Amino acid sequence: MARLRTNAVHHKCICTGQIFTFEEWCLWCKQHSSSEIVFEHNGFKFNIHDVCLTPNQPVNWKGKDCFFIISTAQSPNGKWEYGLDYNFHFSGGCHACVFVDDMNRGFQNERESIFEALKCLEEKCVREITNNESRQEYDDWGNVVKMSSAIPNLKTALKQILKLKDVFDPHQLTLFE
Repeated sequence: MARLRTNAVHHKCICTGQIFTFEEWCLWCKQHSSSEIVFEHNGFKFNIHDVCLTPNQPVNWKGKDCFFIISTAQSPNGKWEYGLDYNFHFSGGCHACVFVDDMNRGFQNERESIFEALKCLEEKCVREITNNESRQEYDDWGNVVKMSSAIPNLKTALKQILKLKDVFDPHQLTLFE
């Protein structure tokens, strides 16, 4: 029978450099809240999971049956990361902005991170529109409706994403930056 290694790394907090075995992690979790601030940089506060609890929220859009929120945070090495929270009618998801310690990850500035988040949202919204175009809906009398009722709302969300991509395009010169 194989013996469990209890001294193996179970969790690593990148922003503090703490390394936990399984037993140490269980003890830490009993004594602390996961929303406890363990590291702070320029007003961005991170928890033990390297998640920023106080990100900027440069984009927050809500339409009918659709919404998306982009959050951003900066790590001490200057790199920016984005988080998303979105719902496009039948699909949605979220992920937080996290601490970046690897110079090959993250983005050079906040604008670049927002633009990449918008590209990600565009891809997800287009996929949802494509999926809805093949979906059949029925009216109250059982007749097939040609177009999913979600498509106009999804197209409104896509238009907003494309407008915001123009605003946050890192290659577009701005007057005040």
